[in-house]
Amino acid sequence: MSDIKEWRSAFLTAEKITLESNSEERFDTKAYMELPDIQRGILLHIGRNKPQGDQLRGFSSNLRDKATLDRALDQLLDLDLIDIKAPFYADGPERWCISDNNALFQIMVFREIIKLKGATKRDENPTPPDMDTLVRRMETLEGGVMERMAETWLKTQDNVIWCNSNIWRSVTKENEKGERVTLNLEIDVMASNKGQNLPMVWLGSAKRDPERHRPQQVIKDQDLFLQELGDGEAGIRLREKSVRRRFLFSPFFTPEHRVQYESDGFKTIDIHDMARSFDIKPAPVVRHEYVAPEPF
Repeated sequence: MSDIKEWRSAFLTAEKITLESNSEERFDTKAYMELPDIQRGILLHIGRNKPQGDQLRGFSSNLRDKATLDRALDQLLDLDLIDIKAPFYADGPERWCISDNNALFQIMVFREIIKLKGATKRDENPTPPDMDTLVRRMETLEGGVMERMAETWLKTQDNVIWCNSNIWRSVTKENEKGERVTLNLEIDVMASNKGQNLPMVWLGSAKRDPERHRPQQVIKDQDLFLQELGDGEAGIRLREKSVRRRFLFSPFFTPEHRVQYESDGFKTIDIHDMARSFDIKPAPVVRHEYVAPEPF
């Protein structure tokens, strides 16, 4: 296809047809088992708020009973549909997020064309969104997906013992005016070689658009995150004793991008780099008009 928007439109059209014609492909099925309304409502709630995860609050009336909610959450955890993310080396509320990529994709992109059981009244008679809306939602989702891909790739690297994406912590401190302010600090993806003699930490920033990387701001934000880890053993180790390796992740980097960003101290990793590291030869970009025969 001639451009990425054309590909997205064709992909979303095919996905829409699949979802409308095959109930087994819906996000609320796992191994062809349809979820009960309570679990379905939790998935919709978590996926609607923020793709990176959010606190559990503001549920509709059928999800407010704590015992019922806890049982439903345990079942979703057992199915590997959701996960819990805690603030990095800090106390504070946990974030719940959808860990199943298929469920996250359908909730974030196709949410109006799926009947929402037990959801809000405005969704009972959904109006199918136009293709431009679907494309915009998919573009929004791709940023978070790039972070997940970066995390998955970093986990395979030599000496990496721990790795995670969308890492955050909140710090309250005084500013230059003596006012108490709360800083919300985040790192897209981070890894370390916990317990090794030579402390190392891998720090990464992921952007869907390679032109949007701002290396100097990334360094500033990453160093501030480490600086505010506190005076505990883990904080001192990461802040003062570790060797830092910095990465930028995007779907594709041109040779010009690589020269520019690597001169700023970053290693650039795109999807083709990841494929080659697994001995997968990326296929060349080609244009064709092949249409699969029916049935496919």
